[in-house]
Amino acid sequence: MALLNGADGHNGSSDSKLDLSTVIQALDVIHNPASKNDHRHSATAYLESLKDQDGIAETGFILANDNSQQPVVRYFGLDVLEHVIKRQSFALNEQGSANLRDLILRLSLTIDSTPQPFIRNKIAALWVELAKRSWALDWFDLDEILQQLWLQSDVSKEFVLHVLENLSEDVFVREDPTAILRDRDLNNAVVEIFTSPANYAGGLVIGDTKHHMRCGAEGWTTRISSFLQALLSRRTATKESQRLCGAVLVTLRSVFSWIMSPAIVSANAMSAVCEAMTHPDTHIRLAAIDTLLAFYSRKSLEAVEVQALVHPLCLPASVGVLEQVYKTAIVGPDESFDPRYAISKKLGELMYHLATGLASMSPPEDVDLVPYLTLLVAVAEHDSLLVSIAAIHAWHRLLEAWTNRSRSSALEPCIQPILQVAMRRIIAYDMLPEDEPAVQFVNEEIELYPEKQGFYLNYRRLCSAVIESISAAYLQDALGFVLSSVDAGLGEVIAADRTEELNQYQRLSISMLRTDALLSVIDANFKGIFKFNSTRVNEEKQEDRQLRDQLLQQCKQWATNMLSRYKFRDPGTTLRQIKTAVEASSKLLKMDTEFAFSVLQHILSSLDTPQTNNPILADSYAELHQYAIQELRRLCSDHATYFITFYDQLENNLGQIMNSNLDQKFQIDLKAILMLLVEHASGVDRNIRLERLRSFVNPLISAWSQQEAAMSTFESFIRAQAFDRVGPFMTRVNAKNLHDWTTVTLDEEGQQIQRAMKDGASPLPLRETRVLLNAPEDLHDIVCEVWAPLLRPIIQGVLRLASYNHQLHDPAAWPNLSPDQRSIMQRLMRDRYWQSGISGGSMQEFHHKVRATKMTLEGFASSVRGRIRTNLENCYSIIHTLGRLGSHFYGIPELPDTLSAALLSSSAPLSPHHFGQLLSMLPKLIEECPPSNMQHFLTPVLAELTLQIDRKCTSEWQKVHAKTAGEAQQQVNGDLSDEMRDESVLRQMTTKAVNIVTSWIDGNREVKLSTAKRVVNRADTSFRNFVLGNRTILEPLLMFCTHSIGYKDTKTSSTIIPVLQKFVPAFSTEVHLSGSDAAAVREFISTEMLKAAINSLNDGYFADYHQHLAVLIALIWLSYGLPAHIAATETQPAHHRPPWTDTPQNVLLSIPGVDRVQVDRTGMQLAVLGLAGKQRTMRALILKLLENVRGVRMSELGKIDNKQERSSLLEKYKQRNLLGMQAAVDAERANLKDGVDLEGVADMFG
Repeated sequence: MALLNGADGHNGSSDSKLDLSTVIQALDVIHNPASKNDHRHSATAYLESLKDQDGIAETGFILANDNSQQPVVRYFGLDVLEHVIKRQSFALNEQGSANLRDLILRLSLTIDSTPQPFIRNKIAALWVELAKRSWALDWFDLDEILQQLWLQSDVSKEFVLHVLENLSEDVFVREDPTAILRDRDLNNAVVEIFTSPANYAGGLVIGDTKHHMRCGAEGWTTRISSFLQALLSRRTATKESQRLCGAVLVTLRSVFSWIMSPAIVSANAMSAVCEAMTHPDTHIRLAAIDTLLAFYSRKSLEAVEVQALVHPLCLPASVGVLEQVYKTAIVGPDESFDPRYAISKKLGELMYHLATGLASMSPPEDVDLVPYLTLLVAVAEHDSLLVSIAAIHAWHRLLEAWTNRSRSSALEPCIQPILQVAMRRIIAYDMLPEDEPAVQFVNEEIELYPEKQGFYLNYRRLCSAVIESISAAYLQDALGFVLSSVDAGLGEVIAADRTEELNQYQRLSISMLRTDALLSVIDANFKGIFKFNSTRVNEEKQEDRQLRDQLLQQCKQWATNMLSRYKFRDPGTTLRQIKTAVEASSKLLKMDTEFAFSVLQHILSSLDTPQTNNPILADSYAELHQYAIQELRRLCSDHATYFITFYDQLENNLGQIMNSNLDQKFQIDLKAILMLLVEHASGVDRNIRLERLRSFVNPLISAWSQQEAAMSTFESFIRAQAFDRVGPFMTRVNAKNLHDWTTVTLDEEGQQIQRAMKDGASPLPLRETRVLLNAPEDLHDIVCEVWAPLLRPIIQGVLRLASYNHQLHDPAAWPNLSPDQRSIMQRLMRDRYWQSGISGGSMQEFHHKVRATKMTLEGFASSVRGRIRTNLENCYSIIHTLGRLGSHFYGIPELPDTLSAALLSSSAPLSPHHFGQLLSMLPKLIEECPPSNMQHFLTPVLAELTLQIDRKCTSEWQKVHAKTAGEAQQQVNGDLSDEMRDESVLRQMTTKAVNIVTSWIDGNREVKLSTAKRVVNRADTSFRNFVLGNRTILEPLLMFCTHSIGYKDTKTSSTIIPVLQKFVPAFSTEVHLSGSDAAAVREFISTEMLKAAINSLNDGYFADYHQHLAVLIALIWLSYGLPAHIAATETQPAHHRPPWTDTPQNVLLSIPGVDRVQVDRTGMQLAVLGLAGKQRTMRALILKLLENVRGVRMSELGKIDNKQERSSLLEKYKQRNLLGMQAAVDAERANLKDGVDLEGVADMFG
């Protein structure tokens, strides 16, 4: 046999004679557990050195093809051949390629006599690797060879199926660099052999010759589908036939994800797979459903695909099969690991995808869909929410699509059953006991608390959406059914409420959960009616107007009766009642002032609560007050014009409430509500409005003036706040040597210090300033006129306070404390807070523990850090809100430097959590800067901010990496949960930081801003251009972006890399910077950023982002290190621009294992592509070049196929941003932006 040629590409042979016994001996040393490590390393190095020798392919073939050898020896031979294919085949000439192909194909002769599946699979993998490189290029008879093997034994058939599956996966499913570079030719070849000539003619034209890859008139889809039917028809099922069934289904699963539907229809493949669903073996049934999901879960199906493949599966006969499969798969919570349960979940997904198809295109009128819809209701009723959720989602799809079409009649028999399911299932499952079957199912499937929370929220949201859709479509019938059902439920709740003993009150009860569920049904029902009214607001038909008025009157009557009839003693239930009433008044009954007045009276009455000695009940009353005031603000905002008509009466009522409650926070909130009425009411004379607003604001001037002495220095501030007494007290009680502060009862001195801190904080007008600043944006001129005189004293005081409170995060800043006692303050300033997925127990249990330790040493520490935290949150909110005043604020000459020093430069001592709170305040402050003030204000602020972000993030991540690498010792009192919590907080802070910085340079920035919430002073000029052209900002920004590439945080990677892909080409021209400034930026990116990207590519942690990193590397090289064609402009003709720098190429050449020939070849291919080329090809070229550098994830090391276990639909259901849940998250984030009270967030901390 001719030997393969070396890299010179000429035919020849090798004179080297390998001693096979030495190779076998080396393998024995490696795999022998008794071998010494140094011997094992030497043997490994020897075998690796052999792989690059000339003629090694024949040696590999001899070892691999010898059935008498041990499996490890044969496998090494296959490894050698794989190395030759991947590393040397590109340099072989025509004869060398033919010789290598001959060796690989001859391996199939031993398939039947090879008992080890992993050897057979490895041979199949070599076939695939060879096919990706030479098939449809200089090798055209692959299909013929596969068919010859197919006609042989079952083992050969399994081998062929393995080849076909992996060829399909590499070409169409996986991002395989080699397959990507072959692009269309390889794609077309695979499509051709899987289809018949009637579906795809195929053929590859090379010169004057057209080569067909298909052998015969039958494609592989038809061939293996027929084989599957033959296997299923065998009377006795053997292990071999079941294994072959599984192999066929796995292959079809891959093919179904991309093949055209006519090929599936003509091959009768879907019928064969559906027949497999009736197989007695559970795993075969599961594989069959997985195969169906591969097709039906495609992103979109064309009308012809729905007609041909969706509608037939919804016919009664087909539904009968699905129903049979479903009934045999029902299990209980204790059987959640049974494969039958997986069938239930997959079948639920299948029903959802079928519903999506039906929603896009209804079947003919004569098709009976009742059996399908009935089964869909049955699946929705499954005890497991993981099965049910897909069916609930399917119902929502169908209701949204069909209630406005003629097919709505098909839904009617099932409307009441599915409505009842949704009404029962809308309960808050995350609050139910752990022994609830539905909760047990979820706990077995989803481990992380955030994912559980996201899942429960999405399930409840879908139930609400179903009720809403039914209410909008079936109006009076749905309203009557819902109101009667809810009335019956509330009657039971109020009866239980009257019998409960308040001295045994618990914050969470079944009655509370039932009330919440019942009123959630009402909320959804009212939303549906509101939706109906909104879509017909311009209707001229008299009957529509009458129906609308009748519905509104019925809703108003019920809601009014609900407020008057159901007087709950449970404050939590009253809170939920207020929520529904205000929601109705704000939307459905927004024009009804009479109902708004009823709601106002109800809220005011809820503020009058009895005194209690039960601390749990007292806390619940406090929460009720806080929430009632929040909803009162919302109600007054919506009905300010009406409420202003009895302003004096309302002012008197609120004054009486203030007199009965001496809490300063409570009084400020009620005062802010009166100010809100004055601000929002229309028709008020401008002078009267100004006079009333000034009556609220002017007292702040004297309040800030009175605090000047106390705030003049850091020392005077800590004396005024009693912080100077904290250190000596903690030293006296020996806090340093006390392990558990929660077990130490707080003595009288500690309580005196707590009272002194409260008294010291009371005169500070921080909270009142923040609350009163929350003015509507449409009164911008009046707000500026009212607040402008106060700006300088407020800014001066707030920035000074922020700086002082930042300083208190440094243990060395605390007075009256010896250096050896500073660790006390470090521990004291460490927040207690509940972290989802890490902290033990629920959030409610955590809050209970915090409240229970108020009178302990830990409670004392909590009061100290809570005071500092509250001060900072108020300062941050005031500064960010002042940005609404536009140039009155941003135009203050000394403000940028003062703000940078007091708010940013002083932030170094902050922990990641508190630094993250600072970052939350900044985006809107930055975005609202007027264009005329950008250079003056933003240059120093953004430069200092980015510098501090980089220092904080990078130093904290270095600590994490050091711990991971074992370079730092764990603290004596530390534990794993603390470490996990700290890392989680760091990730949150990093996400905020990355989002802020990338928003400045995002190429899609202007598009995103156009859809975002309106910004008062939005710049007309490009913010991105301002940043890219400002070297003062760019220097720290580039440093942070480069460092962030290496942060081991997936959110950071998914955000920073795509933005940098658009950022890097911006400096390929001199539009933003020119001369030495532009050259400096390009050199930094070409060295530091490129190295960071390559280092991450070498790290298995970033395996999911290697493709994006490869594109970034390619773009850096293309933008600066390769020549480019410059199109003609008005001032210059088209020309070729030489590379800006050789640095990218030099960096790549410095990588071990990367030679100049590879770099030059890849560079030429990239230059042909250009910056406008396909990124898919770019990343394939880079991944091919850096193949030896690229790290792999752990799952790739074992080639684990986890597609069957993963459900893309379930992964979506776990995310909070699905189905409108992001709106809830965005609303939470908007609290700071809109100036709403942050103390609700602060309550999470102790």
